[in-house]
Amino acid sequence: GKSSTVGAFGADESMFGCISCPIGWHDADSNPATPCVGCYPGRYQAEAGQIVCAECLQGRFQPLARQGECADCVAGKFLDAVASTSQEQCQDCPSGKYSPFARLPSADDCISCEAGTYIDVPGSNEEGDCIECAAGKYATGAGNQFAAACIDCVVGTWQPQTRATAASDCIDCVPGRYSIRISSLTVLDCIACESGKWSSESGSNEPSACIGCISGKYAPNTGNGHIGACLPCLPGRFSAVPASRGCVDCVAGRYQNQGSQTECIDCPPTYHQPAARMTNCTICVPGKFQSASASTACSDCAVGQYAAEGSLACTICAGGQNDHDSRPSTPCEACSVGTFSTAHATSCTVCDIGQFDEDMDSSTPCEYCQTGRHQPRMQQTACHTCPEGRYQNRRGQPQCIDC
Repeated sequence: GKSSTVGAFGADESMFGCISCPIGWHDADSNPATPCVGCYPGRYQAEAGQIVCAECLQGRFQPLARQGECADCVAGKFLDAVASTSQEQCQDCPSGKYSPFARLPSADDCISCEAGTYIDVPGSNEEGDCIECAAGKYATGAGNQFAAACIDCVVGTWQPQTRATAASDCIDCVPGRYSIRISSLTVLDCIACESGKWSSESGSNEPSACIGCISGKYAPNTGNGHIGACLPCLPGRFSAVPASRGCVDCVAGRYQNQGSQTECIDCPPTYHQPAARMTNCTICVPGKFQSASASTACSDCAVGQYAAEGSLACTICAGGQNDHDSRPSTPCEACSVGTFSTAHATSCTVCDIGQFDEDMDSSTPCEYCQTGRHQPRMQQTACHTCPEGRYQNRRGQPQCIDC
């Protein structure tokens, strides 16, 4: 044995040479006279003829003695101690992390799942184990360990993609729309403001965000994103209440000559309007009248009456006047001297023979000639005295009688 080298031993002097310590063994005391010693569990020796065994490094272990190498902790696990003797000493990468590599020396070498994903179990060994946050959610930061790390997009927003990483990835409902649903994943959850309303804000989260058009204006469409969508009611129309979807026509007898109005105006007396949606009223023509407001037509004057343009009432042809053409649109004419008429007359009555217009007032009837007098002509203002040799003992006679 004395001739043997370190890392080898000789059994006795009859041996022809020294024997090298094999792989997995070592010359523990560097004495060639003593046998080689096997490496203990947790250690190894990969070469023959060595005097020490090496410790299994971090990420590796060896449960058996006299081994030439250590075993690796599998992917998804790590081992931060040296000289480990059991596979059970390999620890799982924590939740939120994974590793596709074996032989990891520490938990820090496990790879964090990216933002927008999470792993809620330990020991994951591939990136595909990272679970994507569902559409409508997001997760900030890497290494998320729980499904609760995926945060809901707030009401008023939506997110159609998985794996969102920030609140800014949640898309606001556009102006004119709102959403009352949390964690929305589709733009269809953004509800259009109803017709008659508008909203200029993005990300609105309640129906009250939609503002009604003021009275006098209307919005026929839904989803209006600015106040300019509220249109003025045109002349002849109105809107009495806010948030109108349309304007209402002024009815017959009423009008409106301006836009953006909340009511129509009654046609005043002496005017009328037979049609709806009008911007003015029409004055009553001669021969017609109207004393009421909001009228759809003017009334005709009767025969023996007349009315000028824009009359509240008809004027009756008085005694001494007549409606000579029976047209209410023309004024009454005065009866001439020697004639008369009563009210509503369409013609004057001529004083007949034997009569006369004593007071030349055409509103009073003709008088009969008195006895002793006569009048042979019509339309006269006086009677003649019977001449000598003649007489008349009756009233209203055209001639005198010879004696």
